[in-house]
Amino acid sequence: ILLNQQPKHYFLEFKQIHRKESLVHYTHTDLKKRCILVCNALSAYLREICIDLNVNYIDESGNIRIVDDSTYILIQGQKAVPSKTIATMTTGIVKCLFAFFAEPALLNAPYTLIAERADISLGMVNKTMNFLISHKHIALQSTQRRFLDIQNLQYEWLNSYLQKVAPKIPFISWPPPENWENITLGQGDLWTGEIAAAQLTDYLIPQEFILFTQNMRPEKYPISKNQSAKLQMKKAFWGKELNISQNAFALLTVAELLLSKDGRNRELAEMINDKYLHLTKLPRSVTASCIKQRGCCGKQHSA
Repeated sequence: ILLNQQPKHYFLEFKQIHRKESLVHYTHTDLKKRCILVCNALSAYLREICIDLNVNYIDESGNIRIVDDSTYILIQGQKAVPSKTIATMTTGIVKCLFAFFAEPALLNAPYTLIAERADISLGMVNKTMNFLISHKHIALQSTQRRFLDIQNLQYEWLNSYLQKVAPKIPFISWPPPENWENITLGQGDLWTGEIAAAQLTDYLIPQEFILFTQNMRPEKYPISKNQSAKLQMKKAFWGKELNISQNAFALLTVAELLLSKDGRNRELAEMINDKYLHLTKLPRSVTASCIKQRGCCGKQHSA
């Protein structure tokens, strides 16, 4: 930055900050020295924590703190600018795009194969292609289709999944397993949420188990005595033959962690994004009305 016509150099560190613990962790790294934290809009509480921890920052609302031996810049009270409206995808488009993320070669495959792997109609494949072209996610005329900005597209996918698709996915609650690895997986089944986060980060012991499955009734398994744990089986929204890539696995895991509205899981979602997806930001937590998902009879079933 230029101060009194003299350049002063700082390192910039880009991070998403949603909890006090994230700031405390940041101060324990070597990044803090001569570094400015560039982050999402901070609440008044988190800005106070930055002052207490002597963290210099610039948030996306325009709040700034740069304080050191020769500099004192403090701009507070700036309000977040509403983000531009993002085109909401239909359920069919969300399903089709997930298949493309899972198997990138499908983007140039015959429509019949895409429809089978995504578990959608041929007409929906055509609608998805038109959506991608009209919103400039793929070129209009190209012998080989490719995503022009997959990170931006996946951000839009997350928003649409959280707001439109996830609340409508049928699920059944079952007693928690003694060991989640005792659950027999069928073709097309996939663990997400905290179990997937543990697999991707080796960072936590899962307490909530979410399994996307083609068959909503599991085989018998040993039940855990820890009744605080939960097992939720959700109807898989893709075809049995779909081969799910690590990128798609990470994307769906992030989506399910964001649905939990747990601050710890939000932090895990950020970690997975940093390691696997590299999106510039993640959607804000969805409102309570968006996460009232449709269960089966609303009751817990015995295994």
